[in-house]
Amino acid sequence: MRNSIRIRQTPSLDVKHRLKMLPRIRLAALMEMPENKFTELVRGIERNDLFRKLLSCAGTSRRVISYRHFSGVGLARSFFEFRDETIRDAGGLDVETLFSARQDVLSLIQAIGMDAFEELFLRNETELSAAAVGARCGLAIGQVEKINALIDEISVHSEFYHPSTLPSTAALRYHKVAVIDADGAGGLTARFFSPKFISGRYVVDVAAIGRLKREGFFSAHELKDLDKLLRDIELINDRKSTLYHVVQMLLRKQAKYVLSSDRNDLVPYTQRDLARESGIDTSLVCRAIQSRSIELPHGAEVPLKDLFVSRKYIIARLIGDIIRGSDAPLTDQRLRRCLREQFGFAISRRTVNAYKKL
Repeated sequence: MRNSIRIRQTPSLDVKHRLKMLPRIRLAALMEMPENKFTELVRGIERNDLFRKLLSCAGTSRRVISYRHFSGVGLARSFFEFRDETIRDAGGLDVETLFSARQDVLSLIQAIGMDAFEELFLRNETELSAAAVGARCGLAIGQVEKINALIDEISVHSEFYHPSTLPSTAALRYHKVAVIDADGAGGLTARFFSPKFISGRYVVDVAAIGRLKREGFFSAHELKDLDKLLRDIELINDRKSTLYHVVQMLLRKQAKYVLSSDRNDLVPYTQRDLARESGIDTSLVCRAIQSRSIELPHGAEVPLKDLFVSRKYIIARLIGDIIRGSDAPLTDQRLRRCLREQFGFAISRRTVNAYKKL
């Protein structure tokens, strides 16, 4: 009897473990999703009738869903640029139509100003209707919709508008997510290409949803879909936040390298270091940087993974620099002393000998 009881309990525990792991598995898959597919996912959710109902919350005194943008980020200034090299491989897009639409939209944006454009069309903090947005900036509803349509088009096809210059293979194709701007005083700003990223995180008032449920605000069909919608919103928030924190922490840690583009300015910093400092799981850090790149202030494009370097890499590079800068052969003991006195690295003579061969 005891054996049969033990056998029945084992699957139950396994099911509970799998259910607990499901959100992490889904987030891991979402982190690996290509940028255009992720944008399509976000766009689909924001066009969902239940999402729109929560966003506007007609008949209630407060919003259930709002937006909170990320601090220290902006929209890439080249967001609406077309580059000659992209025209040769349009990927099935109607370039002639897009050029025409682009010119119309740019004229509208220039008329309202970039600040108003970012505030009303990208950051979306006030959740105004198309009519209200038009009233704020002197545009007709059709003109507001035209701007929104081109934003969606560019978001989904960002690889066409802002292609990576890094070599690609059948297994690896880089996607450039942001360009880094320097302010001249050592400060750095990450300007992302995705307007869906600029709009920031969703903020969900869970208490308000509970109250609305009790008041009969939702239909039976909406109640059935509500939990899934909230889970999807949470996953989207987690993906955005993970990428945001990874990029911000890398810029802060490797600021000297980002400003100079000189690999000698890289400091030891690993994915595990970032995970420990941020609280983000190491596997998610790995997925966040996979196949993603940024453009540095001097124009060089680098994979995010290249901003992570080990202590071993730094020491091996320094040993090579010391050897190349010396007129006479140096013993391992002498190299060890130079590393400690000049750079603060205390390692054994045997380790020096091993790193010297890298």
